[in-house]
Amino acid sequence: MQLTYRIALILLGAGVLYLASGLLLFIEVFVPSGGLLLACALAALAGGIVICFRQGQVLGWVGLLEAIVIVPVVFALAFKLLPRTRFGRSVTLAPPTRPVGDGVPDADQLQAMIGQQGVVVTPLRPVGICQISGKRIECIAEGYYLGPGTQIEVIGVQGAQLTVRPLDRESR
Repeated sequence: MQLTYRIALILLGAGVLYLASGLLLFIEVFVPSGGLLLACALAALAGGIVICFRQGQVLGWVGLLEAIVIVPVVFALAFKLLPRTRFGRSVTLAPPTRPVGDGVPDADQLQAMIGQQGVVVTPLRPVGICQISGKRIECIAEGYYLGPGTQIEVIGVQGAQLTVRPLDRESR
């Protein structure tokens, strides 16, 4: 057998072991094996390196370099391609899609409401719902009870809530 053919077969065999190692590590992420797949993956990786070093030091270092390149490439490809498969979509989370105007307004929208006026819909004790610019928004009163129907003004933002105070001082 020619020397170059023999070296090519050794590197191919080591490469197959490296690919198997990467695949086993990838499967370990999804299968609760108690570390058994991890042990098999490390054994395959070590086996590929040992096969190369048994043929000579230069071939061993080439095999080690091959392992350093192949295993991360397999991981990168697997995690890049996985979300595009049916299985990948079933085991990974997709970012939530939220229609505009659904739920709590964004911080910029809340900041834009400072100075606007509205009316209390549910009692603010001190938290409740107010109607401001046609939207029902959770608000917090400036430290006192406000009954339904009270005219209010937005004076600030606290997290995802608007801080409001009554327009007329007698409502306090």
